[in-house]
Amino acid sequence: MYLYINGHRTIENTKKIVGLPHSGLIFVFLFFGLSLLFLNNIIHGGSKPLEYIYRFLFYSSLFAFIYGILLSNGTIQKDYVLRGILVIACLFVFTYIKKTSTKHLGGDYYLQGGKIKYNSLSNLREVEGISQTNYTILSENFIKDSNAVYAYTTKIEGLDPNACEIILFNNEPTDYIKDANHVYYNEILLKDADPNTFEVIEVGGNYYMAKDKNNTYLDEKIHKPFSF
Repeated sequence: MYLYINGHRTIENTKKIVGLPHSGLIFVFLFFGLSLLFLNNIIHGGSKPLEYIYRFLFYSSLFAFIYGILLSNGTIQKDYVLRGILVIACLFVFTYIKKTSTKHLGGDYYLQGGKIKYNSLSNLREVEGISQTNYTILSENFIKDSNAVYAYTTKIEGLDPNACEIILFNNEPTDYIKDANHVYYNEILLKDADPNTFEVIEVGGNYYMAKDKNNTYLDEKIHKPFSF
């Protein structure tokens, strides 16, 4: 049996729904937040400390939001504690959704939370230092802005972003990139490679063979065939 005042259940009666005063509910929210955070880290692995805090606040707020929607039974207008909890919960829920939403840019690159990230084995890693607005996807694992070129998430030192070119094999991009003076295997400089004569001659399941006027290369290493 419930007690109604002006068509609404009383705050005291709302407390009986879960058997706790509203101050106790805060600890319930925190407990569920920690539990979901622990479960998330088991499934997806560890993350940065700030992400731990953010996820914890998100899960706690989400539980508070669900409580307010499903269990408040029309008392929100009278209950300022619930009203405050729901406002905070809504802010964290929508901010978290915005922060974690992703947009595919091309190749293995994505835009998440306003930052460009590379998809490495289903783990998005930030490309630090790149312009978030003025960028060009060169291939699955190369991206550039007006100041630098990046292999995966690593800045390639010394490569001219305005004159760089992916080296192709059968019209498909490879892991080699060059400018007028240098050749790189991903971010690794091939010191003796000649960019004018460098070409890929074979692509295997997990290797590249290339040559120039000076040497033959297996990935980033000079390859010297066996002689008998």
